[in-house]
Amino acid sequence: MISCLQTRREEGFPHPPWLLRGFREAVWASGLSNFHFEGYQFTWERWRGTPNWVEEKLDRILTSESWLDSFGNAAAETLEGSPSDHMALVIKLQPVRGVRRRRRFKFENVWLKEADCREVVVRGWFMRRERGVVGQIEDCRREVGSWGKDRCGDYSKRIGFCRKRLNYLRLKSDVWSTLEFNKVKAEYINLLEKENQFWRQRAKEFWYRGGDLNTRFFHNVVKSRRRRNRVEGFKLDGGRWERDREELGRMVEDYFINIFTSVQGDRENVLRCVSSKLEAHHNLELLRPIQSEEVKVAVFSMHPDKSPGPDGMSPGFFQHFWDVLGPDIVDFCKTSFNTGHLPEKVNHTHIVLIPKKDKPEVIGDWRPISLCNVIYKIFAKVLANRMKGLLHICISEFQSAFVPGRSIVDNVMLAFESHHYLRRKRQGKTGYAALKLDMSKAYDRVEWDFLEGIMRRLGFGDRWATHREVTAVREILHAYETASGQTINYNKSKFFFSANVPAHIQEGLMEVMRVEYAGNEEKYLGLPAFFGKRKKEILSYIRNRVVSRIQNWNSKFLSRAGREIMLKTVIQAMPTYTMNVFLLPLDLCRELEVMMNGYWWKGKSEKGIRWRNWDSLCKPKKYGGMGFRKIRDFNLAMLAKQAWKLQTEPESLVSRVFKARYFPDGSYVTAKIGGSPSFIWRSLFEVQNIIKKGSKWRVGNGNHINVWRDSWLPDKVNPKITSVCVEGLEEATVAGLLNSKGEDWDLDILKDLFNERDIDLIRSIPISNRLVEDRLIWSGEQNGCFSVKSCYRQVVGEFRPEEWLGWTAMWKFQLPPKIKHFFWQVCTNCLPTTSNLIRRGVECRALCGLCGDEGDESLLHLFVTCREAKEAWRAVNWRQVNQSVSAFPDWLQLNFQSLQEKELTRLILGCWGIWRERNQRVWNGSKLDRAQILRKAEAYVEGWSMAQLPKLASGSRWGVCSSLWQRPGMNWGKVNTDASVRNGGCGFG
Repeated sequence: MISCLQTRREEGFPHPPWLLRGFREAVWASGLSNFHFEGYQFTWERWRGTPNWVEEKLDRILTSESWLDSFGNAAAETLEGSPSDHMALVIKLQPVRGVRRRRRFKFENVWLKEADCREVVVRGWFMRRERGVVGQIEDCRREVGSWGKDRCGDYSKRIGFCRKRLNYLRLKSDVWSTLEFNKVKAEYINLLEKENQFWRQRAKEFWYRGGDLNTRFFHNVVKSRRRRNRVEGFKLDGGRWERDREELGRMVEDYFINIFTSVQGDRENVLRCVSSKLEAHHNLELLRPIQSEEVKVAVFSMHPDKSPGPDGMSPGFFQHFWDVLGPDIVDFCKTSFNTGHLPEKVNHTHIVLIPKKDKPEVIGDWRPISLCNVIYKIFAKVLANRMKGLLHICISEFQSAFVPGRSIVDNVMLAFESHHYLRRKRQGKTGYAALKLDMSKAYDRVEWDFLEGIMRRLGFGDRWATHREVTAVREILHAYETASGQTINYNKSKFFFSANVPAHIQEGLMEVMRVEYAGNEEKYLGLPAFFGKRKKEILSYIRNRVVSRIQNWNSKFLSRAGREIMLKTVIQAMPTYTMNVFLLPLDLCRELEVMMNGYWWKGKSEKGIRWRNWDSLCKPKKYGGMGFRKIRDFNLAMLAKQAWKLQTEPESLVSRVFKARYFPDGSYVTAKIGGSPSFIWRSLFEVQNIIKKGSKWRVGNGNHINVWRDSWLPDKVNPKITSVCVEGLEEATVAGLLNSKGEDWDLDILKDLFNERDIDLIRSIPISNRLVEDRLIWSGEQNGCFSVKSCYRQVVGEFRPEEWLGWTAMWKFQLPPKIKHFFWQVCTNCLPTTSNLIRRGVECRALCGLCGDEGDESLLHLFVTCREAKEAWRAVNWRQVNQSVSAFPDWLQLNFQSLQEKELTRLILGCWGIWRERNQRVWNGSKLDRAQILRKAEAYVEGWSMAQLPKLASGSRWGVCSSLWQRPGMNWGKVNTDASVRNGGCGFG
C-alpha cells in the first residue's frame, strides 16, 4: 500500500494532471494496477470542522497480475477509528470458493480449423432431419461435443512439447530429421494460431482484426473480464455487504421478478392518442414471403465470435457451414413467418448480469442481458431488417436515435441549444423550464400488450410555469407509466430553469415533481450539457478515457501491428462522439496526439524514442505514413457533417431550430456568428468555409443558383464564373441562361456575358428535359453525397509523395503484420541501428551488431555491404541487384523497380532475418550459421501462411456479397439501376 494524490478532492480545485503523471507512468511501467477497496474513499483529511476542511484520496492498493491470479477472491476496505490522519486499508485474503456448475456446451470456433469437423457436422445435421431445425441443432451439438471435447484442451502443454521436439531436431542434419523438423514446425505454428483463436473467442475484443498472433493479450483480457464480471456481493441499505451465495441468488431473483412482472393498467387513454401511420402497401412489404438472401444477410451480419445462447452454437458455426445448414435455416424462417409460431426451445434465453460501472456495489449497478439462441436471432434480424425502412414513418421527428437516416447527435444539438437559451434568458416576465426524464429499465419494463396495442394503432408551448401545469405533466407521466409498465426514474431526472425564474418557484416545481436541479456538470446523452470558459477542463474526460485505455494492463501485450489496430479502431474513436458537435480545444487535440504518438512508438515501455512526429504518421500508407488521423482536422470533418445537414436538409427539426435562431433570413452558408451564440453554433460556424469550398451546385432548372456567387461549373480548380459581372445582373440566376423552353443553353446570352473559358464549361453541363430542382452536391465524392472521409482529405490537403514509390506494393504483400511493420521502419529509416541511435543522442559504441566491425552501422551497411549480410544472401543463392549503390533508398528503389513480387517478398524476409540475427547477437550473444539466417525467416513465414489457410474470417460481413461490380470494357458505357413490379405496373430508376 502506498500514498499518492488522487485528482478528486472534497474541497478546492482538482490537482493538475502533470502532478500525477509521473506516478501513474511509474505504476504502469511496474506492471501494477489499482485494487479497489470498499468503504469511505477519502482516506486523508485535515482541518475537520473548519472552513478549510479538506479530504483527499491519498492512499491506494497496488497489485500485480500474478498476485490477482493467486488471490482472485481478495477484498479490501477502509478501517475506521485510526489515530492517524490517514485511514487504514485492510486486505482480506479470502479463499476462492468455487461454485459447482454443470459445464455447458459451447461451440469452439477453433474447431473449424480441424479437417474432420465438417464431416462431423454433416453427420449430426442430417442424422434425423425430420426433427426440424431445433432437433437438428441438438443432434449436431451432441455429435460435435463428443468429437471435440479432447480437441481444444491444454494448448500450452502441446505447444511446449512441440518446442522441445524442435530444439531436439534442430541439432540433427539427416534427411529424416529435416523432414520431421518441418512437420513439427508447421504443427507448432498451427497450435499457436489455434490457441490464439481459442482465447480470442472468449476475449470479445472485436476491434482486433488482422494483427499478429497475440494470445497473451487475449488471455489477459479474459482474466480481466472474469474478475470484473464476478459477483462478490451486494451492498445493502445500511451499508453492510451481503456475500452469501444463496442469499445473493435470492436477492437477484426477487429484484428481477419485480422488474419483469407485468403490471395491469389503463392503456386505452394512451392508445387513443396514437394515430395510424402505415398504409396498405407498407404492410404488403412487411408480409411478403421471406427470401433466402434475406436470411443469409441476417446470418452474416453477426460477428462469428458473439456469445451463443442455451444451444451453445456460435454465429461462426452457422456462417462456416452455411452451405450445409442454409436450406434448413431458410425453411425454418419461412415456416415461422407463415405460421406465426416458433418451435419449442427456440426462444429460450440465458440471462447474464454485466456491471454497468467499474466498481458495482448495489444490485442496480448490474445490467441483465439476454443471450439468445443464434437461430432465434437470425429470424429476429430478418424481421428487424424489414422494419428498418419504416421506422422513420412510425417514429416522430423528435426522436432521432436508432432510426436509419437520423442521428442521435440531432437530439444532442437540440438539447444543448435549449439549455444554452435557458442559461442566457435573464430578463422578461416569462421564465422557462426544461425537464430531463430518465426511464427506469426502459426496455425491460415494456408491457408487451401495450407494445402490441401501439403497433396496431400505428397501422401494423412553453408558458409561465405554474404548479397546475407541472401537476398536469406529472399526471400525464403517471398515465403513461400505468399504461406502458415503464417507470420514470425521478432520481436521475433533472430540472433546467432559465435564469429569470425566481428561486422560490424553482423550489416549488422541483418539490411537486420530486426532481432535482441540474448543475453545471449535468450530461445529456453522454455529453456535457453546459460549457463555460474552461472548455478543456470540461472535456478532460476524453483525455482520461484515452489515458485509461493506453495505460490499461492488457494494452502492454499488443505488438506494433496490434497497437496500430487499437489506435485506429479504439483510441482514435473515443473522442468521435464528442467531435460530432463540439470543436475540441487545440491544446487538448495536441495532448491527445502526443499520447497516441508515444504509445505507438514506446508501447509497453516508458523508455523509447519517438522516431517520427504525429503529422508524419498521419500520412496515408501509400505516402509513407501509417494512416492515423489528425485529431483537429478530423474534428472539423465531423462538424462539417452536421453543418452539411443544416444546409441540405432544411426541413429537419434540428435545421429548423438553428435556422430560427441563427439564420432566419438565409441559409447556413450565409449565416453570421450572431449574438450570444452557443458553443455548438460556434463549433459549426468554424467549418462554414469548408462547406463553401467543398460544395457546388448540380444544375437542374437553375432557379436557385446565383450565376456569379455560387459554384456550379464543372471545374475542380475553380468552379465559379471568372467573367466580369455585368452591372444590374448581380442577382441573376442560372435559369436566365436557358432558352425559352428551358431545354438547352441560350448561346446568344452566353456569348454576351461570358468569356470563352466560362462558355465552354457551361455548354458542357447537360440540361435535363424534366427540369428537376437544383441540388447542392459535395464535390469530394463522385456521387455528390457528403462523406467525412472526403471532407477530411480536403481539410488535410494534398500530401507530397515520398521519393520512394513502393509503399503500396509493400503493404499488399502476404506477410505477417510484424514483418511488414519492420520493413516500414526500414523504409522510413526508423530502425534503431547504432548510427541512428547516435544521431538521436543515445550514447553507444559505433560498431556493427552483425559483423562486429567498428564503424557506421547504417542500413546500407547492415543489409547490403556487411560481410555477414553478403554471406547470408549468398547462402540462399539470392541474386542481389545493384549492390554498388551509395545510398540505401537507391538500393530499395532499384530493387522494387526490377524485381517481381515473389522476389521482393524474399528480399523483405531476408532483411527481417538479418535484423533478427543482429539483435540475437547483440542482446543474447547467440549466433546462427549464415545459411540458417534467411532460411529460418522463410520457414517462419511458410508456417504462418499455412496457419492462415483455414482461418475463420473475423469480420462481421464476410461472404455476404454474391457478385462484384465490374468496370465496362473499352468504348462501352454501363448503367446500374433497380426495378420493381407491383400490381401489374413496373418501373425502374
